[in-house]
Amino acid sequence: MTFTIELTPTEEARLRDAAKQEGLAPEEFLNRLVTDHLPQRAGMTFDQITAPLRQDFQESGMTEAEFDALVEEAREEVWQERHKGSQVL
Repeated sequence: MTFTIELTPTEEARLRDAAKQEGLAPEEFLNRLVTDHLPQRAGMTFDQITAPLRQDFQESGMTEAEFDALVEEAREEVWQERHKGSQVL
């Protein structure tokens, strides 16, 4: 797959400098940058994928009831935003 990105001259110079420091062509550097930062979820279980979320939740000290309320509040905000202007008076 091929992508085209637009860089400012300053960004391009920074990319070329970073690639040179790694001994790579800019294209190789970008490819490595992208592939190194893509999540590797193929073959992972749901439990493995959500483990960081569970850990963050446990460390937060939030109760399940507080978490449920937070999710419900966010869901309601999204619903309100999506239905703004479509309400019949």
